[in-house]
Amino acid sequence: MPGRPPTSSIQLAAASRTIVHYRDLPELTAKQFAAIELAPFDWIHFEGRNVPELLKMLARVRKMRPGLSVSLELEKPRAGIEVALDQPDVLICLRGYARHCGHEEPLDFLDWLHRRSPQAHAVMAWGEAGAYGLSRQGQGSHSPAFAPPRIVDTLGAGDTFNAGLIGALAEGESLVRALGKGCRLAGKECGVFGFLLHSEGAASTAQ
Repeated sequence: MPGRPPTSSIQLAAASRTIVHYRDLPELTAKQFAAIELAPFDWIHFEGRNVPELLKMLARVRKMRPGLSVSLELEKPRAGIEVALDQPDVLICLRGYARHCGHEEPLDFLDWLHRRSPQAHAVMAWGEAGAYGLSRQGQGSHSPAFAPPRIVDTLGAGDTFNAGLIGALAEGESLVRALGKGCRLAGKECGVFGFLLHSEGAASTAQ
């Protein structure tokens, strides 16, 4: 694809950070996604960004592999994203999206989301408070955050949480255990510079 990898400048000050992000890489299109063979996959994870193309990609997955597990991350409000909420098996949400929907409390938001998307496990990542979940059966769960002895770099912690959560669910773990694994892995991520797979001892960390 044309373009170049994103560039981020990160300014750290005490417990806060400011990220200046430049992205010159086009979104994946439904046409490009259609060239990907779905048979080898056990799970497909989408980020809720380019909504018109996302809807086409979700429709293809459900048509070609109706039993394939699908997760969708809702990080920021996007026009029309609500149309996609009845498709995924797992919805992973961030505070920005919950607040856009008028909710300041994670459990209130999850209850609202569950009524709209009863087919999905609903997950709410809530920073230092850990993560909350509501299963498709309506059972609530929570995992605390697992801060490292020293916070070194929080960039990528959210994506690492998603990877730990999805990995555990794909292996058949319960939602509450998956939340715990995601939070523990994200905590480890915050204790190293860069990403875990590039860090010493990453193999044992990822297990």
